[in-house]
Amino acid sequence: MIYKYFVFFLAIQIKSLLRILRISGGTALPGLIIERFYPKVLDELASNFSKKIIVISGTNGKTSTAFMSHQILQKLGKTSIYIGTLEAVIEDELVHTKGNTTPGIFELFNILKLTDKNKKNFILLELSSHALDQNRLLDLEFFQTML
Repeated sequence: MIYKYFVFFLAIQIKSLLRILRISGGTALPGLIIERFYPKVLDELASNFSKKIIVISGTNGKTSTAFMSHQILQKLGKTSIYIGTLEAVIEDELVHTKGNTTPGIFELFNILKLTDKNKKNFILLELSSHALDQNRLLDLEFFQTML
């Protein structure tokens, strides 16, 4: 247990150092460190929630597809969360993000913490090619993918 928290602490410190040194492109490094020393971190986080993560990826149409799917699920009476280019939307409440199509690992943690873990939520998550290349979502298991 202490090991897990040490890995998180180390990753957060590296993230802060990269910001202070103004090193761009280092946003994936903390997540890669966590993945290296604690590979199932996202699975453990996701297991604390009754959620189905649906990932939308592709060259064009990610935002439209994800947001329309979010709205359709809501009209069907399902609890849905949208995370992507248009910020994050949790039960009709806008949550500001850093503006990336796909949030970094720590930002995703913070967004998921805002949700009611007892509700069965669908999460519509945009996944950019940059996020895939940077392995931002580590080994997070998806309920469904859309291309």
